[in-house]
Amino acid sequence: MHRPTVLLADDSPHVRQLVIQQLRDRCHVVTATNGNEALEQFARQPIALVLLDMNMPVLDGYATALAIRQRPDGQVVPIVALTASEDDDARVRAAAAGCTMHVVKPVTAAVLRSVVELALQNAQGPPAAADGAPVPATPASDVHVEVEPFMADLVPEYVTQKRRQVRDLRRLVLASDLTQVRRVAHDLKGTGTAYGIPDVTRLGRALESAGQQGDAAAAAALVDELDELLARVQEKLGA
Repeated sequence: MHRPTVLLADDSPHVRQLVIQQLRDRCHVVTATNGNEALEQFARQPIALVLLDMNMPVLDGYATALAIRQRPDGQVVPIVALTASEDDDARVRAAAAGCTMHVVKPVTAAVLRSVVELALQNAQGPPAAADGAPVPATPASDVHVEVEPFMADLVPEYVTQKRRQVRDLRRLVLASDLTQVRRVAHDLKGTGTAYGIPDVTRLGRALESAGQQGDAAAAAALVDELDELLARVQEKLGA
C-alpha cells in the first residue's frame, strides 16, 4: 500500500515524535526543525502534504509557506499551519502565506488524523460522481458535534461565520455564480471536520460537486440543508 510522504516542520522534538507516532500507520513522515531544512526536504522528494509550525527559528512558517508556493511543484500541495495562536489574525496571515488549513496546537491524535485525511482528500480532488451526477449528500438524522477541548472557544464563532456565509451562498446561487459557490464549498469541505462538525464537510463536498456539475437546483437545496444544520449546531452549542 502506497503511503503518502508528509513533511513536518517543527522545532519541538516532542511534537515531531508525537506526529510521527500518530501518523505512522497512514503516512511516511519526514521532518525538519526549521524553514530552511523544510525547503531542503521539499526539494529532495515528492511531498503530498506539509505540516508547518508557524513559529520556527531561522526561517518561520509564513516565509517557508511563501517559498514553497513559489516553487513549480509547490503550488497545489496542501500546507497545514500549526500554531498556538487562536486569533483570526493568525489564520488570515497563514492563509495569505499560502496555507490551506489552520490548526491550533496542541493537536490531539484524532484531530491530526482528521486534518491529514481531509487535506490529502482535497488534494486529490472531489470524488467522482456516477453518470455525471453530483455527489449526493447523505441525510443527517441528527447533528453530530465532537469538539476537542482546545477548540471549544473557536467552534461557536466558526458556526456563526458559516451561517453568515450561507447568505452569500444563496446570493451566489441566485446569480448562477457556481464558480464562487465551489470556492466557498471547498472551504466548508476542508474545515468542517477539523472543527468537530463532519456534516459541514459532507455538505461542502456535495455542494462543491453540484457547483462543478453546474446544477444550481441541487446547490440551492444543499445550501438550505447547510443552513438547517448550522442552526441545529448553534442550538446544541447554546450559541
